[in-house]
Amino acid sequence: MSAPRTDSRYWSRWHTGGALILAACLAVPVLTIPRHIPLTYNEGWNGYFAARAMAPAIGPLYPAAGELISNNYPPLSFYLIGAAGQLAGDPIVAGRVVALLALLVSGALVAVIVRQLGGRPAWAAAAGLILVAYVVIFAGQYVATNDPQWLAHAVMLGGVAMLLASLRPLRVPGIAAAAALVVAALFIKHNLLALPAAATLWLAATDRRAALIWCACGAGAAIIAAAIAYTLFGDALVDSVLHHGRVYDVTRVVKSSWSTALMMPLLGVALLIRWRRNTALALLFVAIALPFGLAQRGGEGVSYNAQFEALIALSIAAGLALSETRRTGVALAAALLPVTIMLPFYAIAQKTALDTLGARTAAWGAIETQIAATPGPVACELLAACFWAGKPFAWDFFNEGQRVRLGAPLAPLASRIASHGFGAIVLTRHPDFLSSDGERLPQPLPRLIDAEYAPVATAPDDTALLLPRSKSR
Repeated sequence: MSAPRTDSRYWSRWHTGGALILAACLAVPVLTIPRHIPLTYNEGWNGYFAARAMAPAIGPLYPAAGELISNNYPPLSFYLIGAAGQLAGDPIVAGRVVALLALLVSGALVAVIVRQLGGRPAWAAAAGLILVAYVVIFAGQYVATNDPQWLAHAVMLGGVAMLLASLRPLRVPGIAAAAALVVAALFIKHNLLALPAAATLWLAATDRRAALIWCACGAGAAIIAAAIAYTLFGDALVDSVLHHGRVYDVTRVVKSSWSTALMMPLLGVALLIRWRRNTALALLFVAIALPFGLAQRGGEGVSYNAQFEALIALSIAAGLALSETRRTGVALAAALLPVTIMLPFYAIAQKTALDTLGARTAAWGAIETQIAATPGPVACELLAACFWAGKPFAWDFFNEGQRVRLGAPLAPLASRIASHGFGAIVLTRHPDFLSSDGERLPQPLPRLIDAEYAPVATAPDDTALLLPRSKSR
């Protein structure tokens, strides 16, 4: 498995070049971190619940049924980001920093795991760079945005890296700590199941004693964590997280096939691996993560983050394959083909984003000022705008939209709109706003809003601030 001596200097230059390109690609996300520009729906949503975790007087972390807000995430990320937010003065900004660091740490841990499974150092580092490159180029919505996705992956990968480090020789405290980290990751995002499943099956097939210790420690950690969570939140946690309703449409799986196609070059490289004890873990991870992630895409509101486990698995497998093949240049070019094709287009988009960064900041600042000056509660589709304006969490557009689409009574929400129960509404009024049936605003909500509220100001991305028609004239 030792690399030819001539590889070392060449690939160190490749690593340096790749890292510099990635650093340049991260310039706009990094510059955006402190700015009051809402990037995604989840940013403000997570910010509100992080604030509640730190100050329960604001409201419960798991609101009661019947409210216009709900929380379908496990609790741990809200406490971690909430604590970081208290240090930074803003949980959204803190969450952006944590998300960016967690992505980079995930890339580093992929490299560590490839090395632990027998990969060569140069190709282990390449695997980490491949992961980060794919995420930056194709999943910018999750780069330096306040979302716990990459925090959960980093903790999960840390747990598996610790597990692998504790097997030769077998160290029970290390396995216990690894199991605790995996459980902690599941209490950040509860759908990251492919990697722990692959690790458990792999251990069961290769080291039964370690598998028994791993399962016992995992079960113990899960029981303790669940007992603490239930003591703190009771049935509200179970109902909110495990019984959360979401529209599922298998056609969404078909429509998301493009994101799977992007990973096919990586899969082709991964299949160059020879089946051995160590590589079996990576191949099991790929075999579980690919269909599991694709199946999740049928849920409304589920984006390509559902396939990050598959991307991580393929990056690990690609690092191992590159360590084995003699045609490393061809294999590496194949692995990075989608990134290479899209890099020029990404650069153009980032140049445009950089040029408009100041104008976007000013436009959102003006909307934020108007929201803050509006009496009463304000409903923001991009929740960060209301959060920064100091308004309480008034309406969870996505989760309430899902409830309506699943058959929940529309009357309470319609009555509040008709009675002008919101001092203002801030939402996206795209060209087909009044005719579309979206996952956040299913019909007839858009038409009800249009009948009672009129746009008085605009922000980027077709966003408009609407006031009650009696006040907008």
